[in-house]
Amino acid sequence: MNIDTYSIALIFTVLGLGVFLSFRILNITDLTVEASYAFGALICAKLCIALNPYLALLISFFGGMLAGLITALLHTKLKINAILSGILTLTAFYSVNLIVANGDLSIALKGYTAEGLTNYTIFPNNDFAKLGILIGIVIILMAMMSIFFRTKLGLSIRACGDNQEMAKTQCISTDNMKIIGLMISNGLVALAGALFTEFNASYSTNVEKGVMVVGVATIIIGEVLTFKKHNIDLILVGILGGSIVYRLIYSFILELSFIQARDLQIIQSSFLVVILVLGVVFDNFKNKKKLSNLVIDEEVSNA
Repeated sequence: MNIDTYSIALIFTVLGLGVFLSFRILNITDLTVEASYAFGALICAKLCIALNPYLALLISFFGGMLAGLITALLHTKLKINAILSGILTLTAFYSVNLIVANGDLSIALKGYTAEGLTNYTIFPNNDFAKLGILIGIVIILMAMMSIFFRTKLGLSIRACGDNQEMAKTQCISTDNMKIIGLMISNGLVALAGALFTEFNASYSTNVEKGVMVVGVATIIIGEVLTFKKHNIDLILVGILGGSIVYRLIYSFILELSFIQARDLQIIQSSFLVVILVLGVVFDNFKNKKKLSNLVIDEEVSNA
């Protein structure tokens, strides 16, 4: 396993944070993330050269928020099913990405010119420096999310996901919370796509494949690692751990000689099925343990 494995795991952590907000906090399976990831990657590739790589990351974040806003409005204002809203946005953004790409199937952000080596990314050529930059970005984002979920707005979004009816009785606009939550979620996912583009110093049109699977996998592995505790800080750390474990296993699979590129999507899906089954087994074991402890406590009290 080389150092790039851990760097990509950190990028997947940013992806996992975004998917976590929609999938776990809002309890919405938002397929828009497939579109926002690719859109963020494409915007970043275009703007790294036209502007600069730092502004490209910021604008990519807002591009993802736009995708999330469209899905949220379809769901909350037009009353379209959340999953279908995501599919509609995802389908529309296939065309949007092609329009923005303007025929560029791949974009290189690093190469040799008459002036020498050009690098249109925030990452230097040193692998350890890349890892350090990504560690800093992930720590900042996790700290910001930890603080955000303790604010009034963050708590309102969490309340909306936990129990919409109860949230309404507290005068919380559930529609507004969904809109804000989906915008932030897709903004983070787009940022992950932009970071991946700058890390690889290139963009290709197949970048969005399997993003939802990766995001959900990192969350579920993280929940198993943290024993499904409800402490928000522990959950965020669990997503980081889940991303690393996922990437380590995925990298190991890639190194197997009999695995071909055509098999990767099947492997990703199968891997997620295994993780989901393990999650169910863990829940059953946890529930049986609680029931056993209750029976023991009852017998002791009766004695």
